[in-house]
Amino acid sequence: MPEKSTNECSARPITAPPETGANDRVRRWLELSLVLVVSFGPFFLNGLYVWKTGVSSTLFALNRRYTTGLAVEVAGLLVLGVVLWRRRLRLRDLGVGWSLSDIPMGLAVAVVSYVVYTFGYSLVWAFHLRLDPSATSLYTNHEPFFRPSLAAIPDTLLNPFFEEVIVRAYLMTEVKDLTGSWGWATAISIAVQASYHLYFGWEWALCMSFQFLVFAVYYAQTRRATPIILAHGVFDVWALLRIW
Repeated sequence: MPEKSTNECSARPITAPPETGANDRVRRWLELSLVLVVSFGPFFLNGLYVWKTGVSSTLFALNRRYTTGLAVEVAGLLVLGVVLWRRRLRLRDLGVGWSLSDIPMGLAVAVVSYVVYTFGYSLVWAFHLRLDPSATSLYTNHEPFFRPSLAAIPDTLLNPFFEEVIVRAYLMTEVKDLTGSWGWATAISIAVQASYHLYFGWEWALCMSFQFLVFAVYYAQTRRATPIILAHGVFDVWALLRIW
């Protein structure tokens, strides 16, 4: 039998082991889970504790809430940075960039999300009154907030970037790539974000989900994260001013 030429051998397609693709998907799910646990695990546990007991825990007590929260946010962003670096990705690949058009678009997203939130609040409030006709508020805990010091400013400024980059841009991009569905990406993003807002009760977290829905749909349609970060920042700064 004649020997095969070197060219014939080199022309044969080289296929990766069949488990390689599956291993990569598992690794990406694990990386996503790690980023979420580090970034939002403490906030979720604290929110669950406050919701169940009505008592503010250490993370929301005194001004340590802001320094502790800031440390958690920085840790989450660092873990995300390592994950993106390992995969040779940049924040720009997640839709985080800068353009002057992001400012009016961010304000527009803020307005639309507030209108949708107000509509959702009305629905949840009506449902809540059916369950408890004597209720006077959707808020079920005692007093999770207080008049903050200037320590609140760095946390308030970083938080919109922290949340929207991780729970919106990164999470939705990964879930879409891994499942092929923007629907799943949107639903999981909203569920995760609502889960660590339980400190005012499940009703208020549900109300906030209407706002998160606008953010998620906008990202799914545009793959632009910066306008959502700006819109989120508007609400965080306004909330801080109201507390002050």
